[in-house]
Amino acid sequence: MNICFSCLIECTNWFKVKKKLDRYNSELIYLEEVSRLRQLKTIENRLSDHIVIDGKKYLNCSSNDYLGIAGNTRLKNEFLKWCEVNSSLLDTSFSSSSSRLLSGNCSVYDETEKVISNLYGKEDALIFSSGYHLNSGFFQAMYKKGDLIIADKLIHASIIDGMKLSAAKHSRYKHLDYEHLRQILKKERGNYNSVVIVSESIFSMDGDCADLKELSEIAVEFNAELFIDEAHAVNCVEKKGLGICEQLNCIDKIDYIAGTFGKGFGGIGAFLVCTETVKKFLINKCRSFIFTTALPPISVSWIKHILSISPEMTGDRTLLQKNSEKLRNIIKNLGLKTVGDHHIVPLICGNDEAALLYSEKMLNNGIFVPSIRPPTVPEGSSRLRFSVTANFSDNDFSLIKETLEEILK
Repeated sequence: MNICFSCLIECTNWFKVKKKLDRYNSELIYLEEVSRLRQLKTIENRLSDHIVIDGKKYLNCSSNDYLGIAGNTRLKNEFLKWCEVNSSLLDTSFSSSSSRLLSGNCSVYDETEKVISNLYGKEDALIFSSGYHLNSGFFQAMYKKGDLIIADKLIHASIIDGMKLSAAKHSRYKHLDYEHLRQILKKERGNYNSVVIVSESIFSMDGDCADLKELSEIAVEFNAELFIDEAHAVNCVEKKGLGICEQLNCIDKIDYIAGTFGKGFGGIGAFLVCTETVKKFLINKCRSFIFTTALPPISVSWIKHILSISPEMTGDRTLLQKNSEKLRNIIKNLGLKTVGDHHIVPLICGNDEAALLYSEKMLNNGIFVPSIRPPTVPEGSSRLRFSVTANFSDNDFSLIKETLEEILK
């Protein structure tokens, strides 16, 4: 009997591919069965605080555009007019076409980093292509074997990935439990060279806030560095919009302050406030910085423009806080569960099915607020995560209240 070895190899490869696809499909079927299958929604248009999906307009309660900057037509038109006048400048280019270490580092990067460091009164700043690039790369570069990273239990996934990429040992303390943090440090501090304590300021799922003053005191007590991710606080809190570190007057007590441009600033990218030495070190050692194309100069120019007017947006930040309190009170007065005290307002539903039902009912009434389920949040805490903006109107809050009342009937 003649055997066609090429046919045999082709058949074997087919079975391997089929087996792999079966594994993927089985996992997808399981996720759907337990109400955890995620799907993309295509946004056809954005109209300030509303979005259009399948031709229908919805109040957008899942945007991180907290001050409404990204959806602000006036600001956008002003910037586009500037771009038109300065179209020959590199600062208006749509692509850097290179990493920053090669030919992608144009002058607007240097200028914007200087603006950021001056705002914080720090030595220097470094712009990254995204918050994920920053958090996943920083810890990989900065901490090695013999070092220890200790992070809040509810820290963002990008930081968790950064800790895993690092050769340092990493540990987690209970959420906002600083006595537990102290216990870990008392036991472990003497065994390591460098130790860094890591926390968000405003946490992304609960909207609650870390005590940065106490964390800074603990860092001093145990000779540890302090890294604070202000992603959900920058341009949303305090007079200058520098976040909780400004509010608590402890900027000078924090070694590393990270922020994003993709939320309160209405742009893209992220920044780290640090010393000049650390900036130079990261430029040479941080893989997520080195091996990626730089942000388009036009995007950085937009951020530079927003940074120039952000100190004047105190009224918008005050309104954001008032709107957050308004929504939180609506939820509480209806006997529903919420936590936190900032512009991220979760409605805790408990199980996955309830969260999906609430989200569907909201959608039917013209409100877009997707459900958040494990593994993004802990088991039994599935929720609707309302991201409040300064532009929400009384009519918007009335619609949310009426919809929740309808769900509870």
